[in-house]
Amino acid sequence: MHKTRWWWLADWALGLSVLVVALATFGGARAKFDGDEAEWIGTAGFFRTLFVEHDLSPEAWPDNHWTRTQPMVARYVIGAWLWARGYDLTSLDPTYDFDQTIGANRRAGHGPSDALLDEARLPMRVLGALAVASLYPTVRRMAGPVGGLVAGLLAIGSPYLQEHLIRAKGDPSLMFFLLAGLLAAVAGLTGLEGGRRWLAWTLAAGALLGLAVGSKLTAVLGLLAVTFAVLIGVSLGVVAATHRNGPADYVSLMLASVGSAVPSFALGIFLIYVFAVKLDILPVLGWGSPKQAVLPLITLAALPTVAIGMACWTVPAIC
Repeated sequence: MHKTRWWWLADWALGLSVLVVALATFGGARAKFDGDEAEWIGTAGFFRTLFVEHDLSPEAWPDNHWTRTQPMVARYVIGAWLWARGYDLTSLDPTYDFDQTIGANRRAGHGPSDALLDEARLPMRVLGALAVASLYPTVRRMAGPVGGLVAGLLAIGSPYLQEHLIRAKGDPSLMFFLLAGLLAAVAGLTGLEGGRRWLAWTLAAGALLGLAVGSKLTAVLGLLAVTFAVLIGVSLGVVAATHRNGPADYVSLMLASVGSAVPSFALGIFLIYVFAVKLDILPVLGWGSPKQAVLPLITLAALPTVAIGMACWTVPAIC
């Protein structure tokens, strides 16, 4: 009993140490200004509209680019922090000329000041640090404390993550909620085996995944692609496995061969050329309608669909 208590304390001490190192590292990290940050900060005023004024009128939420295509969770986080720090959210402006430098934009009255930028980045630094620190408990459940410690420290020491997970954009929010959802899912699976509160962890994983999807448009496409890949991949794999040496088997293998051989960027260009340029039945770009999601969805889901289908064909029992 005494030994178990000391092991539990050491485990918590390791986790807290990873978190402290992550906060210190991401708190002092530096990153060049990204023009997209001007738009994320400039639209943080939607926090005030929804949570302070409780205004759901069409005038407050007009049918435009921001309300139709841009997930709001990260904007709410930035807006909540700036509002708590006393900033006037109604004065924020998302206008930014990407063909001009930040200095030229500021002289024209656009783009955040250095003080506003640093303030808006602060909650993102915290979310980025929490995201990488969550790798310790997640990996620890699967590979032990040493594996969790290595995973956490490698993520903390990554120059790429130190640059991209401190900017006032959707990436830190996406990574935090995604990795927190993964931790909840892993906890739910281990709880299922041990008869513990697996349902609560599963519901938490779903809620966190929803917040991740609401953080960035890429997450929406990613979730749709994964869902598509699982449904189609499992279906094709099972059909091929149960009809070996038949037409369904040969067709599935042919599709798998093509899907695994063609790079995603080439497949995307081919689909645009056929369905958007030649047949003119799907749009080339844009977001806001189901038709605009078809081509990117197929492009992103092609390779995972092949991988899942081949796994089900090889070992049908796993599907």
